Amino acid sequence: MNLYFAKDIPNLVLVVDGFKRDVDDELLVLATSYLHKCGTANIVAVIANSNPALTRAQGIRGMMNMAGLGSIPVGFGLELQDEPFVMDDMYLVPYYDKKLLEEIYDGENLIASILQEAPINSLTFVGTSGLLDITYAMEKQPALFNEKVAHVVVMGGTKGFSEKGVLIPDGVERLPSGELENGAMNHRYHPESAKKLFELVQQYGIKFTVVTKNSAYAAMLPHSTLEQMGEIGRYYSERALKNAQLFWETCCKKELSPDRDRAFFVKVRLGGVDPGIPDCADVRPFLPKDPSSPVYDLLAGLLAVGIGLEHFKPVTHPKNTQTTVYGLSPAENGVSDPEGLVNLCSALLIEAYRVIE
Repeated sequence: MNLYFAKDIPNLVLVVDGFKRDVDDELLVLATSYLHKCGTANIVAVIANSNPALTRAQGIRGMMNMAGLGSIPVGFGLELQDEPFVMDDMYLVPYYDKKLLEEIYDGENLIASILQEAPINSLTFVGTSGLLDITYAMEKQPALFNEKVAHVVVMGGTKGFSEKGVLIPDGVERLPSGELENGAMNHRYHPESAKKLFELVQQYGIKFTVVTKNSAYAAMLPHSTLEQMGEIGRYYSERALKNAQLFWETCCKKELSPDRDRAFFVKVRLGGVDPGIPDCADVRPFLPKDPSSPVYDLLAGLLAVGIGLEHFKPVTHPKNTQTTVYGLSPAENGVSDPEGLVNLCSALLIEAYRVIE
Protein backbone atom coordinates (compact mmCIF):
# COMPACT_ATOMS: atom_id res chain seq x y z
CA MET A 1 0.00 0.00 0.00
CA ASN A 2 1.44 3.31 -1.13
CA LEU A 3 0.19 6.49 0.52
CA TYR A 4 0.89 9.81 -1.17
CA PHE A 5 0.59 13.23 0.46
CA ALA A 6 0.69 16.39 -1.63
CA LYS A 7 1.86 19.87 -0.68
CA ASP A 8 -0.28 23.02 -0.87
CA ILE A 9 -3.54 21.26 -1.82
CA PRO A 10 -6.07 19.42 0.37
CA ASN A 11 -5.19 15.79 1.16
CA LEU A 12 -8.59 14.12 1.29
CA VAL A 13 -9.65 11.05 3.23
CA LEU A 14 -13.18 10.31 2.04
CA VAL A 15 -15.50 8.28 4.27
CA VAL A 16 -18.59 7.41 2.21
CA ASP A 17 -21.16 4.68 1.78
CA GLY A 18 -22.85 4.69 -1.66
CA PHE A 19 -24.84 2.15 -3.65
CA LYS A 20 -28.05 2.77 -1.76
CA ARG A 21 -31.01 4.68 -3.13
CA ASP A 22 -29.27 7.89 -4.11
CA VAL A 23 -26.09 8.45 -6.09
CA ASP A 24 -24.54 11.41 -4.29
CA ASP A 25 -21.70 9.48 -2.61
CA GLU A 26 -20.64 8.18 -6.00
CA LEU A 27 -20.88 11.64 -7.54
CA LEU A 28 -18.61 12.90 -4.76
CA VAL A 29 -16.01 10.24 -5.56
CA LEU A 30 -16.29 10.90 -9.30
CA ALA A 31 -15.88 14.67 -8.91
CA THR A 32 -12.99 14.48 -6.45
CA SER A 33 -11.26 11.91 -8.67
CA TYR A 34 -11.38 14.48 -11.45
CA LEU A 35 -10.04 17.20 -9.13
CA HIS A 36 -7.28 14.79 -8.11
CA LYS A 37 -6.26 14.30 -11.73
CA CYS A 38 -6.33 18.07 -12.26
CA GLY A 39 -4.02 18.62 -9.29
CA THR A 40 -6.61 20.63 -7.37
CA ALA A 41 -6.91 18.06 -4.58
CA ASN A 42 -5.19 14.86 -3.55
CA ILE A 43 -7.23 11.81 -2.55
CA VAL A 44 -5.19 9.89 0.00
CA ALA A 45 -7.77 7.11 0.44
CA VAL A 46 -11.47 6.28 0.33
CA ILE A 47 -13.21 4.33 3.10
CA ALA A 48 -16.63 2.80 2.35
CA ASN A 49 -18.70 2.01 5.42
CA SER A 50 -22.28 0.98 6.24
CA ASN A 51 -23.51 -2.61 6.07
CA PRO A 52 -22.40 -4.31 3.79
CA ALA A 53 -19.22 -2.24 3.85
CA LEU A 54 -17.12 -4.66 1.81
CA THR A 55 -19.63 -4.65 -1.06
CA ARG A 56 -19.64 -0.86 -1.07
CA ALA A 57 -15.84 -0.79 -1.03
CA GLN A 58 -15.76 -3.07 -4.07
CA GLY A 59 -17.96 -0.61 -5.93
CA ILE A 60 -15.77 2.33 -4.94
CA ARG A 61 -12.62 0.38 -5.88
CA GLY A 62 -14.05 -0.27 -9.33
CA MET A 63 -14.96 3.38 -9.69
CA MET A 64 -11.46 4.52 -8.77
CA ASN A 65 -9.98 2.01 -11.21
CA MET A 66 -12.28 3.29 -13.94
CA ALA A 67 -11.04 6.82 -13.22
CA GLY A 68 -7.43 5.67 -13.60
CA LEU A 69 -6.72 5.97 -9.88
CA GLY A 70 -6.04 2.33 -9.09
CA SER A 71 -3.05 3.24 -6.91
CA ILE A 72 -5.20 5.09 -4.35
CA PRO A 73 -6.15 2.69 -1.54
CA VAL A 74 -9.78 1.87 -0.80
CA GLY A 75 -10.84 0.37 2.53
CA PHE A 76 -13.97 -1.12 4.02
CA GLY A 77 -15.13 0.61 7.16
CA LEU A 78 -17.47 -0.23 10.01
CA GLU A 79 -20.89 -1.72 9.32
CA LEU A 80 -22.94 0.72 11.47
CA GLN A 81 -26.26 -1.12 10.99
CA ASP A 82 -27.22 -4.65 12.01
CA GLU A 83 -29.12 -5.30 8.79
CA PRO A 84 -27.47 -4.95 5.37
CA PHE A 85 -28.93 -2.39 3.01
CA VAL A 86 -27.69 -2.02 -0.53
CA MET A 87 -29.42 -1.40 -3.85
CA ASP A 88 -31.16 -4.54 -5.08
CA ASP A 89 -29.67 -4.30 -8.58
CA MET A 90 -26.03 -3.86 -7.58
CA TYR A 91 -25.05 -6.04 -10.53
CA LEU A 92 -26.04 -3.18 -12.85
CA VAL A 93 -23.34 -0.87 -11.47
CA PRO A 94 -20.94 -0.48 -14.43
CA TYR A 95 -17.84 -0.44 -12.23
CA TYR A 96 -18.78 -3.01 -9.57
CA ASP A 97 -16.67 -6.18 -9.68
CA LYS A 98 -16.65 -8.89 -7.02
CA LYS A 99 -13.16 -9.89 -8.19
CA LEU A 100 -11.73 -6.70 -6.70
CA LEU A 101 -11.79 -8.17 -3.20
CA GLU A 102 -8.01 -8.55 -2.95
CA GLU A 103 -7.60 -4.82 -3.62
CA ILE A 104 -9.59 -3.74 -0.53
CA TYR A 105 -7.93 -2.81 2.77
CA ASP A 106 -9.21 -2.92 6.33
CA GLY A 107 -10.48 0.61 6.94
CA GLU A 108 -9.35 0.89 10.56
CA ASN A 109 -5.79 -0.09 9.68
CA LEU A 110 -5.82 2.16 6.63
CA ILE A 111 -6.81 5.23 8.63
CA ALA A 112 -4.21 4.38 11.29
CA SER A 113 -1.49 4.18 8.62
CA ILE A 114 -2.59 7.48 7.12
CA LEU A 115 -2.39 9.22 10.50
CA GLN A 116 1.06 7.75 11.12
CA GLU A 117 2.54 8.74 7.75
CA ALA A 118 0.83 12.07 7.01
CA PRO A 119 2.69 15.35 7.45
CA ILE A 120 1.58 17.56 10.32
CA ASN A 121 -1.65 19.52 9.73
CA SER A 122 -2.11 18.08 6.25
CA LEU A 123 -5.29 15.95 6.21
CA THR A 124 -8.91 16.75 5.43
CA PHE A 125 -11.42 14.12 6.51
CA VAL A 126 -14.72 14.21 4.62
CA GLY A 127 -17.56 12.25 6.25
CA THR A 128 -20.70 11.76 4.13
CA SER A 129 -21.96 8.62 5.85
CA GLY A 130 -22.01 7.37 9.44
CA LEU A 131 -19.22 9.00 11.43
CA LEU A 132 -18.05 6.07 13.54
CA ASP A 133 -14.86 5.40 11.54
CA ILE A 134 -13.61 8.96 11.98
CA THR A 135 -14.68 9.17 15.61
CA TYR A 136 -13.02 5.85 16.41
CA ALA A 137 -9.72 7.11 14.97
CA MET A 138 -10.02 10.32 17.00
CA GLU A 139 -10.65 8.45 20.24
CA LYS A 140 -7.97 5.82 19.64
CA GLN A 141 -5.20 8.25 18.69
CA PRO A 142 -6.34 11.70 19.86
CA ALA A 143 -2.94 13.38 19.90
CA LEU A 144 -2.00 12.05 16.47
CA PHE A 145 -5.37 12.98 14.96
CA ASN A 146 -5.11 16.48 16.39
CA GLU A 147 -1.59 16.84 15.04
CA LYS A 148 -2.21 15.55 11.51
CA VAL A 149 -5.77 16.66 10.67
CA ALA A 150 -6.33 20.24 9.52
CA HIS A 151 -9.99 20.07 8.53
CA VAL A 152 -13.05 17.87 9.10
CA VAL A 153 -16.00 18.24 6.73
CA VAL A 154 -19.31 16.54 7.51
CA MET A 155 -22.51 16.18 5.55
CA GLY A 156 -24.82 16.26 8.54
CA GLY A 157 -27.18 18.40 10.55
CA THR A 158 -27.23 20.75 13.50
CA LYS A 159 -29.52 22.39 16.04
CA GLY A 160 -27.34 25.49 15.90
CA PHE A 161 -24.75 27.08 18.17
CA SER A 162 -25.03 27.19 21.94
CA GLU A 163 -24.52 30.46 23.82
CA LYS A 164 -20.90 29.44 24.29
CA GLY A 165 -20.49 28.96 20.55
CA VAL A 166 -20.50 25.16 20.50
CA LEU A 167 -22.16 23.65 17.43
CA ILE A 168 -24.73 21.05 18.49
CA PRO A 169 -25.53 18.06 16.23
CA ASP A 170 -29.08 16.94 15.57
CA GLY A 171 -30.38 13.39 15.38
CA VAL A 172 -28.30 12.13 18.31
CA GLU A 173 -30.62 12.28 21.33
CA ARG A 174 -33.37 9.88 22.36
CA LEU A 175 -36.95 11.06 22.86
CA PRO A 176 -38.97 9.87 25.89
CA SER A 177 -40.46 7.25 23.57
CA GLY A 178 -36.98 5.83 22.99
CA GLU A 179 -36.92 6.90 19.35
CA LEU A 180 -34.17 9.09 17.95
CA GLU A 181 -34.98 12.75 17.52
CA ASN A 182 -35.35 14.17 14.05
CA GLY A 183 -32.02 14.90 12.40
CA ALA A 184 -29.51 14.11 9.69
CA MET A 185 -29.58 10.49 8.53
CA ASN A 186 -25.77 10.35 8.62
CA HIS A 187 -25.98 11.07 12.37
CA ARG A 188 -28.79 8.61 12.96
CA TYR A 189 -26.71 5.72 11.56
CA HIS A 190 -24.61 5.90 14.72
CA PRO A 191 -25.72 8.83 16.91
CA GLU A 192 -23.16 8.28 19.66
CA SER A 193 -20.25 8.71 17.26
CA ALA A 194 -21.80 11.79 15.63
CA LYS A 195 -22.24 13.40 19.04
CA LYS A 196 -18.67 12.56 20.03
CA LEU A 197 -17.19 13.78 16.73
CA PHE A 198 -18.85 17.20 17.05
CA GLU A 199 -17.58 17.41 20.62
CA LEU A 200 -13.98 16.37 19.95
CA VAL A 201 -13.36 18.29 16.73
CA GLN A 202 -14.45 21.53 18.41
CA GLN A 203 -12.58 20.68 21.60
CA TYR A 204 -9.37 20.15 19.60
CA GLY A 205 -9.87 23.40 17.69
CA ILE A 206 -9.69 21.67 14.31
CA LYS A 207 -11.30 23.52 11.42
CA PHE A 208 -14.82 22.09 11.19
CA THR A 209 -17.31 22.45 8.34
CA VAL A 210 -20.86 21.11 8.42
CA VAL A 211 -23.13 21.25 5.36
CA THR A 212 -26.76 20.24 5.76
CA LYS A 213 -29.71 19.08 3.68
CA ASN A 214 -30.92 22.70 3.63
CA SER A 215 -28.06 23.58 1.27
CA ALA A 216 -28.61 20.44 -0.78
CA TYR A 217 -32.27 21.26 -1.39
CA ALA A 218 -31.43 24.85 -2.28
CA ALA A 219 -29.31 23.78 -5.27
CA MET A 220 -30.45 20.47 -6.75
CA LEU A 221 -28.81 18.83 -9.76
CA PRO A 222 -30.97 18.48 -12.91
CA HIS A 223 -31.11 15.00 -14.40
CA SER A 224 -30.18 16.50 -17.77
CA THR A 225 -26.66 16.78 -16.35
CA LEU A 226 -26.56 13.04 -15.74
CA GLU A 227 -27.80 12.37 -19.26
CA GLN A 228 -24.68 14.10 -20.61
CA MET A 229 -22.45 11.58 -18.84
CA GLY A 230 -22.78 8.61 -21.19
CA GLU A 231 -23.47 5.11 -19.89
CA ILE A 232 -22.63 6.04 -16.31
CA GLY A 233 -24.93 9.05 -16.40
CA ARG A 234 -27.81 7.04 -17.83
CA TYR A 235 -27.35 4.52 -15.05
CA TYR A 236 -27.27 7.33 -12.47
CA SER A 237 -30.38 8.90 -13.99
CA GLU A 238 -32.32 5.62 -13.78
CA ARG A 239 -31.31 5.25 -10.15
CA ALA A 240 -32.22 8.86 -9.40
CA LEU A 241 -35.73 8.36 -10.79
CA LYS A 242 -36.16 5.16 -8.83
CA ASN A 243 -34.93 6.99 -5.75
CA ALA A 244 -37.47 9.76 -6.33
CA GLN A 245 -40.26 7.18 -6.22
CA LEU A 246 -38.86 5.52 -3.09
CA PHE A 247 -38.38 8.89 -1.42
CA TRP A 248 -41.99 9.78 -2.24
CA GLU A 249 -43.18 6.58 -0.62
CA THR A 250 -41.12 7.10 2.53
CA CYS A 251 -42.35 10.69 2.78
CA CYS A 252 -45.95 9.53 2.45
CA LYS A 253 -45.36 7.01 5.23
CA LYS A 254 -43.35 9.54 7.31
CA GLU A 255 -40.64 6.91 7.75
CA LEU A 256 -37.67 9.29 7.73
CA SER A 257 -38.57 12.12 10.09
CA PRO A 258 -41.66 14.17 10.95
CA ASP A 259 -40.67 17.04 8.67
CA ARG A 260 -40.18 14.82 5.64
CA ASP A 261 -43.77 14.13 4.74
CA ARG A 262 -45.90 14.35 1.60
CA ALA A 263 -45.99 18.14 1.76
CA PHE A 264 -42.19 18.25 1.94
CA PHE A 265 -41.83 16.08 -1.16
CA VAL A 266 -44.36 18.18 -3.05
CA LYS A 267 -42.46 21.33 -2.13
CA VAL A 268 -38.94 20.21 -3.02
CA ARG A 269 -39.52 17.73 -5.86
CA LEU A 270 -42.81 18.77 -7.51
CA GLY A 271 -42.53 22.55 -7.46
CA GLY A 272 -45.25 22.86 -4.84
CA VAL A 273 -47.98 21.27 -6.98
CA ASP A 274 -49.60 18.23 -5.37
CA PRO A 275 -50.58 15.73 -8.11
CA GLY A 276 -53.62 14.58 -6.17
CA ILE A 277 -52.69 10.91 -6.39
CA PRO A 278 -52.99 8.44 -3.49
CA ASP A 279 -50.09 8.13 -1.07
CA CYS A 280 -47.32 5.89 -2.45
CA ALA A 281 -48.79 5.78 -5.98
CA ASP A 282 -46.38 6.21 -8.90
CA VAL A 283 -45.29 9.84 -8.74
CA ARG A 284 -42.74 9.72 -11.56
CA PRO A 285 -45.17 10.88 -14.30
CA PHE A 286 -45.73 14.05 -12.27
CA LEU A 287 -42.07 14.98 -11.84
CA PRO A 288 -40.87 18.03 -13.79
CA LYS A 289 -39.74 17.48 -17.37
CA ASP A 290 -36.15 17.80 -16.20
CA PRO A 291 -36.37 16.54 -12.61
CA SER A 292 -33.65 17.37 -10.13
CA SER A 293 -32.14 15.64 -7.12
CA PRO A 294 -30.15 16.88 -4.13
CA VAL A 295 -26.43 16.10 -4.25
CA TYR A 296 -25.68 16.40 -0.55
CA ASP A 297 -22.23 14.85 -0.58
CA LEU A 298 -20.87 16.64 -3.63
CA LEU A 299 -21.38 19.92 -1.76
CA ALA A 300 -19.27 18.58 1.10
CA GLY A 301 -16.53 17.77 -1.41
CA LEU A 302 -16.59 21.28 -2.86
CA LEU A 303 -16.28 22.82 0.59
CA ALA A 304 -13.45 20.45 1.52
CA VAL A 305 -11.45 21.51 -1.52
CA GLY A 306 -12.49 25.16 -1.36
CA ILE A 307 -14.16 25.32 -4.77
CA GLY A 308 -17.20 27.48 -5.45
CA LEU A 309 -17.14 29.26 -2.11
CA GLU A 310 -18.57 32.35 -3.78
CA HIS A 311 -21.86 30.47 -4.24
CA PHE A 312 -22.21 29.66 -0.54
CA LYS A 313 -23.24 31.71 2.48
CA PRO A 314 -21.62 30.40 5.68
CA VAL A 315 -22.69 30.91 9.28
CA THR A 316 -20.16 31.06 12.10
CA HIS A 317 -20.18 32.07 15.77
CA PRO A 318 -17.93 34.79 17.23
CA LYS A 319 -16.86 32.43 20.01
CA ASN A 320 -16.07 29.56 17.61
CA THR A 321 -14.57 30.87 14.39
CA GLN A 322 -13.06 27.49 13.46
CA THR A 323 -16.53 26.01 12.94
CA THR A 324 -18.68 26.88 9.94
CA VAL A 325 -22.20 25.78 9.00
CA TYR A 326 -23.76 25.83 5.56
CA GLY A 327 -27.52 25.41 5.81
CA LEU A 328 -28.23 26.29 9.43
CA SER A 329 -31.97 26.27 8.71
CA PRO A 330 -34.33 26.19 5.71
CA ALA A 331 -34.36 30.00 5.80
CA GLU A 332 -30.57 30.22 6.17
CA ASN A 333 -29.87 27.51 3.61
CA GLY A 334 -26.21 28.38 3.15
CA VAL A 335 -26.44 29.02 -0.60
CA SER A 336 -26.13 32.58 -1.90
CA ASP A 337 -26.23 31.73 -5.62
CA PRO A 338 -28.25 28.55 -6.32
CA GLU A 339 -28.01 28.83 -10.10
CA GLY A 340 -24.27 29.38 -10.00
CA LEU A 341 -23.77 26.43 -7.65
CA VAL A 342 -25.90 24.12 -9.80
CA ASN A 343 -23.99 25.19 -12.92
CA LEU A 344 -20.68 24.54 -11.16
CA CYS A 345 -21.74 21.05 -10.06
CA SER A 346 -23.05 20.23 -13.53
CA ALA A 347 -19.91 21.41 -15.31
CA LEU A 348 -17.67 19.58 -12.85
CA LEU A 349 -19.47 16.25 -13.25
CA ILE A 350 -19.70 16.45 -17.03
CA GLU A 351 -16.00 17.24 -17.30
CA ALA A 352 -15.18 14.46 -14.83
CA TYR A 353 -16.99 11.98 -17.06
CA ARG A 354 -15.22 13.23 -20.19
CA VAL A 355 -11.84 12.74 -18.57
CA ILE A 356 -12.50 9.10 -17.65
CA GLU A 357 -14.55 8.22 -20.76
